[in-house]
Amino acid sequence: MEKLKVSQVIVVEGRYDKAKLSSLVDAVIVTTNGFGIYKDSQTLGYLRQAARRCGVIILTDSDAAGFQIRNYLANAIGEGQVLHAYIPDIYGKERRKASPGREGKLGVEGVEARLIVAALQKAGARSRAQDGPSPRRRSMKTDCWAPPTARRCAAAWQKAWGCPSGCRPRRCLTPSTCC
Repeated sequence: MEKLKVSQVIVVEGRYDKAKLSSLVDAVIVTTNGFGIYKDSQTLGYLRQAARRCGVIILTDSDAAGFQIRNYLANAIGEGQVLHAYIPDIYGKERRKASPGREGKLGVEGVEARLIVAALQKAGARSRAQDGPSPRRRSMKTDCWAPPTARRCAAAWQKAWGCPSGCRPRRCLTPSTCC
């Protein structure tokens, strides 16, 4: 399966969701660390910038906690383009867990790949080819093949975390994993 190239920033709940999504999508993926987003003003600031510049897609689990995080983000980001991608309610447990969650529903990490891609497409994920006339121009600053809007978004991310100038923002998803 070829990776879906998405120009918007995708927001997920945790690192396992991010790992699953990164195997399916070529995009900037930001984690909320669950309810940790409530105290993380830096990430929230970045998401506000990203919503104005290139758009944000919120992809959380279909449980009560996921909807609470989704609503908080939508209200906190405010203006800009915020899209919502919903995964279907599927009951079961993830492989890595000993027992299912409180509500017994699968999260983003446990849902089939085709359902995640379909949810992103249904939400209105723009492919990079739709972003500009020359999406294959190489950016020397970010060292990635990205359209102009994605490069601006990556530069904002670089600035928000104080990354070094040669950093590759696609991998720079939290301060601790900054290259």
